[in-house]
Amino acid sequence: KAGYMETSQALDMIAAQENDKDFDCNVWSVVISNLNSLNHILEGDEGGKEKLASFALKILHPVFEKLGWEKLPNEKHTDILLRSMVLGSLGNFGDTDIIAEALKKFCAISSSGIDIDPDLKTAIYSLAAKYGGQSNFDRLLALYDATNDAREKERIQAAIGGFKTAPMIKKVIEFSTSEKVRKQDWFRIMVTLGYNPKARLIAWNFLKE
Repeated sequence: KAGYMETSQALDMIAAQENDKDFDCNVWSVVISNLNSLNHILEGDEGGKEKLASFALKILHPVFEKLGWEKLPNEKHTDILLRSMVLGSLGNFGDTDIIAEALKKFCAISSSGIDIDPDLKTAIYSLAAKYGGQSNFDRLLALYDATNDAREKERIQAAIGGFKTAPMIKKVIEFSTSEKVRKQDWFRIMVTLGYNPKARLIAWNFLKE
């Protein structure tokens, strides 16, 4: 970010983690954070973002192949944390199989009332927003209204800023200022909108008003 290292050097350091077959959470959480930072830096460079996405999918997929979607017997707590991060990142970088499965699980939660592993909900809700429209927005709000669990509300607040179209982004802003969202939780939605390149300008104009 500060310009002290060439992007190619950063990618070489990340690529070197292919040799880490233990998939240590401390290491891979940094890898994922750096990939997300590079993706943010490349905003506006669609060709660069496509190349980074291809690179990220190649790097991250072996981690997913080890961890999968479901918890494994006697697995470490750090593996549980890493699974959610990897699934979210693979989805954000466009892995179609991950996206399809996440949307399938989201529909199961919102339509059939089937509950899933809470540790996966952040990734699933975020992908449902990023790759969804009005129906997913309505489902997220229904889940929000139906729960008294503060942690569940926080997950939805953090995810709901991921919608891509201007009409949906404006609805997210309206929701953020409604009585449904406590004043101290409003920032969580605005931060997500700020990280969303499709929402950033709309959110900024709202704040200026």
